[in-house]
Amino acid sequence: MEKLTAMIIDDEKDASNALKMMIESYCPDVQLLHVSNKPELGVKQVRKLKPLVLFLDIEMPKMSGFDVLEALDDMTFYTVFYTTFSKYAIDAIKHNAFDYILKPLVADDLLTSITRVKKAVRDAAMLDQLDPDDAAVLSLKSGSNTRMINSKKIMTIDADGSYSQLNMKDGEKILVSRNLKTLSRMIDNPDFLRIHNSHLVNAREVDVWKLPECLCVLSDGSELPISTRRKEEVRNYLTV
Repeated sequence: MEKLTAMIIDDEKDASNALKMMIESYCPDVQLLHVSNKPELGVKQVRKLKPLVLFLDIEMPKMSGFDVLEALDDMTFYTVFYTTFSKYAIDAIKHNAFDYILKPLVADDLLTSITRVKKAVRDAAMLDQLDPDDAAVLSLKSGSNTRMINSKKIMTIDADGSYSQLNMKDGEKILVSRNLKTLSRMIDNPDFLRIHNSHLVNAREVDVWKLPECLCVLSDGSELPISTRRKEEVRNYLTV
């Protein structure tokens, strides 16, 4: 496996330097591209350098870690929050964080997080190697079982914390231990649109797009909201 590329955004210089030194000392398979102590500048560097992993503090001036993720919502990377406060864990899950570790950082926590990222990258690579006829089949953990699911049979996917609920065309509902951003990357199909922070939809299962009302009507008659910030993305899809 090639080196994982990473960035740090943390307004505390001592903390970011400590993390930098720990990565350099314990993680030879991680290439640290940049350290930013100003989140607004860090956003620009993420767009420029496109790291695979972003180590992100939460409480920062001008932009919180959550604000940074909102600004980079169109990009894909593994977010590892590292913070002094455990109280943000639920909010981190809602923002589809890949991992959440506490300061002061210890080597074991960092190594565990990097190991999890590497496994996720390997899993994604295995999916990329599937034959074209099998490319729509996803291997997903559901409870204690692993399900092989054909993405073409999915109608919608709803966020459920760090999990997601797959709503199948036949009415079955499957809870899997992947967040929406990861599932979108795994499916890798332009017909699956992220219409809302909480919803990914198979556009082929949409009967009516009501963009002025920020709604779509599915083939089963149910409705889903389209967030204002996602409306232009939907409009672009419809005009292609």
